[in-house]
Amino acid sequence: MKLGTRREFLWTAAGGILLSGCQRPLELEAVDVSAPPQKEPEKKEPERNEQEMNRSEVKKEKALVIYFSHSGNTRRIAELIQKNTGADLFEVKSVEPYPEDYNTVVEQARKEIDAGFQPAIQKGVENLAEYGVIYFGSPCWWATIAPPLATLLTTGDFAGKTIRPFMTHEGSGMGRSVADIKKYAPDATVQTGLAIFGHAVKSAEPEVKKWLNR
Repeated sequence: MKLGTRREFLWTAAGGILLSGCQRPLELEAVDVSAPPQKEPEKKEPERNEQEMNRSEVKKEKALVIYFSHSGNTRRIAELIQKNTGADLFEVKSVEPYPEDYNTVVEQARKEIDAGFQPAIQKGVENLAEYGVIYFGSPCWWATIAPPLATLLTTGDFAGKTIRPFMTHEGSGMGRSVADIKKYAPDATVQTGLAIFGHAVKSAEPEVKKWLNR
């Protein structure tokens, strides 16, 4: 995998290609008073079985929402997850911003992904060790995660963490993103992802909630 700047990948945009999704390449006891008073038996706390204890421990795990967003759709889903979980929020940004022109960023993303290029990012998560659950969001670019997120996964320590991926797209759902996340973070547990159509993010909260409660 190549790390570096994106200057080597500037080119003329290809017309008519789409990026916002993968098809378009780019969540009260009674007392008997007649009887002599008796000492009430000491009440014991009900014992919790192992499954209940495990659920309690999972709920206490600190969570972080990590995301990259180009158009704002993935940011919207990330903020919904934060709202419904109380998790912290971290946005991944590349040192050299992606072009705003749609066709240009389509072609740039294709070149970077095909070459395995991992662009420099502004910063990683400094306190990553504090989190047990990672909600990990990206737009679906050419059937996978955006290159800056690949940089973060390969430069951070995600061993032992639970990664819950989510993607915004316009046709191909999660693409191959789950397999790629497992490749970049082999010692993490990657769970079933959530795919949201980019045009539907404004009304996606019920779907996000349903996914969060699985």
